[in-house]
Amino acid sequence: MALATAAAITGIVTGLGSAGMSIAQAGKAKKQAAAAADQRKKYMEAARKKAETNFYDALNVPTSAYNEQFRQNQAGLTQGIQALQEGDARNISAGIGSLAAANTQANETTRIGMEKALYDNAKMKADAKEKINQDLKQMDVGAAADQMAMQRDAEKERGMAIQSAIQGVGTAMGSAADLVPLFGTSKADKAASAGQDLLAGTDSIESLSTQYGITGGEMIDKIKGLGLTKQDIRGLRKQDDIVTGFKNLLGQDRFKNLNLDLGSVTDLASLRKLIYGT
Repeated sequence: MALATAAAITGIVTGLGSAGMSIAQAGKAKKQAAAAADQRKKYMEAARKKAETNFYDALNVPTSAYNEQFRQNQAGLTQGIQALQEGDARNISAGIGSLAAANTQANETTRIGMEKALYDNAKMKADAKEKINQDLKQMDVGAAADQMAMQRDAEKERGMAIQSAIQGVGTAMGSAADLVPLFGTSKADKAASAGQDLLAGTDSIESLSTQYGITGGEMIDKIKGLGLTKQDIRGLRKQDDIVTGFKNLLGQDRFKNLNLDLGSVTDLASLRKLIYGT
């Protein structure tokens, strides 16, 4: 009984210890996952802030240069007209027409150049914004995938820890259940269980069960059939030689009806054989 009790108590302690460690691991995994998610959120916010920066927004077309060109074109036209007025009057009409046409062409060229520069600048900014949008979308998709993977791994680890905790509790409950028959049985059952421990000596119940081809419960039933009392067990425990102790006890008149061949008992093995009937 002492061995069985010790084994049951060990099972309870081990099971509860395993359950406690598993629960702690589950809690730790949850905290680590939350901390990692918070840290990753900070990195994502910083990355998004950098990605949203459009460095081309502040870059504009220097229209003052084109305005200066328009001014110079006009100044050239004015100077040309003045020169014609100072010359032959017959050339004024034709000359002014030529100057006006040249000035118009120069202004048109300047205007086209400025419009192209403005368009290119606007397109460059729009392309930059589109690239930013695409980068942000990729970041969001990647972040969502990473978050799902992290959540899946965290849930898996937490689930394994919880399952391990459940198994630990189950082990403890099973061991606790083993204590019920040990402490809830009759005096005869307790005496028989104690006698089983005495007969086992340094051998395990499992090895003896294999050796004699009977279960531990059947061993107890055979010892119980002897009718040992608590006082008998107490006396046997005081004996230096358990074999001699059993022979002297079973040789008493109250055991004669069992018709035991005590003369065949020379050692512990033969004593076990006599009692277990194999």
